[in-house]
Amino acid sequence: MIVDTHAQVWDPARVRYPWLRPGMGPLFGAFGYADLAAHLDDEHELESCDRGEHVRAVLVQAADDPRDVEVMASVAADEPRVAGLVVWAPVDTPEHVEAEVERARALAHDAGTRVVGVRTMRQRDELTWLTRPETDAGLAVLDGLGLPYECLVSDPEGLAQLPAVGERHPGLQLVVDHLGRPPLGYRDGLTRWRALLAAVAENPTTTAKLSGLFPRGEQGREYHDQVREVVDVALDLFGPRRLMLGSAWPVSLVNGGPALACTAVDAALHALLDEDDLLEVRASTASDVYGLARVAS
Repeated sequence: MIVDTHAQVWDPARVRYPWLRPGMGPLFGAFGYADLAAHLDDEHELESCDRGEHVRAVLVQAADDPRDVEVMASVAADEPRVAGLVVWAPVDTPEHVEAEVERARALAHDAGTRVVGVRTMRQRDELTWLTRPETDAGLAVLDGLGLPYECLVSDPEGLAQLPAVGERHPGLQLVVDHLGRPPLGYRDGLTRWRALLAAVAENPTTTAKLSGLFPRGEQGREYHDQVREVVDVALDLFGPRRLMLGSAWPVSLVNGGPALACTAVDAALHALLDEDDLLEVRASTASDVYGLARVAS
């Protein structure tokens, strides 16, 4: 059993995605049910799942737009392997957060899935966004709703705000996307990343995703060694019970292909963990964080 905690779908005919530009090759278009189904089938083969096993996916928002959840829900209605949705909500407008979450919950319920978290892309683009009083008030609303907040950063410096957020909201589950963007292969940058991530990991309610660990150049043995290094750091700081897998599909299509990073992460995990701890990273942590049925085998 695998829970892919970071897959996305989008449809530019229905939603505006400011980050999506014509120069982005195969990403510049719609990704819907058929594309996700094919990806999950490929993951099933890649992970050598048994006949009775399957890959489940958590879909993550792709735009700070209320229509984004409608696209995700329409895909989830056709794909039963969608385990949950991480949706957008206007976290910096706290008086509107609960209403947007409840609207998303209704759409998810009708699609046969559920809302399991909230994320905004604005945090990635504005380093001071999390420090604003209005954002802090919105995070308190999420805490009251019992929903995790997913933290998206553009580089490791974005991690610096998270320890204070955890201190102000000790009950809020924080999820660090893409392991906080470690700069693979850059020694000084990795030292800084590790220090920032270590401070984040001191909060026991914070988890992280082994996702988006794409190559910066070399894709051979050197790349696999770089991935193993950061996975080893992540295991040291968080332990397997606070780490999750994510394919970062379909963005992975322009970063060496979906199998490249997944294979490198899997190789590192198999080298460093026993079967019980491997199960935690592959499925059980996600089941606990997102409130899914606990995976027993």
